[in-house]
Amino acid sequence: KYYADNMEEFKMPESALVHEISFDSKQMADKVHEEAMVRPESFDSLAAVYSTTLGSGRGGEAGIIRKGTRGEEYDKVLFGLENGEISDVFSLKGKNWIIIQMVEYYPEHYRNLDEVRNVIETRMRRQQQGEIATDFLDKIKKEADIQVLLPEPEETTDTQTDSQE
Repeated sequence: KYYADNMEEFKMPESALVHEISFDSKQMADKVHEEAMVRPESFDSLAAVYSTTLGSGRGGEAGIIRKGTRGEEYDKVLFGLENGEISDVFSLKGKNWIIIQMVEYYPEHYRNLDEVRNVIETRMRRQQQGEIATDFLDKIKKEADIQVLLPEPEETTDTQTDSQE
């Protein structure tokens, strides 16, 4: 029942496994892009040689990119590609030049019950524990006989305070 009532919590956005090559100059990006278009299978090795990002050692593997995590412009380029397709050279806010390859596309979907069963069980247990703890605290507050045995503090006037300083 929790799963059916809260399906939106388990919605996975559109995403893709991406390889990326980043450059400091458009001229170099254009040169490498031409080579990648002639030999798309060489994208990983081109990334290893030319990319200025940390992923270059892994053949440009940027991992799985979820829609909305890299910005609208990046999403427009990435999700306009087909599996295996290489983008044109583009720049994000003029910082660097990028070429991406969509390795595998994953459409928006809902995680199935088996994938989220442990998450749901943990949430429900925590909720029950919270309710039990609240009920217990309410009960002991009602049953407690609390008395304040300290004397009331004496009131001080401004003149007393001034003379003590």
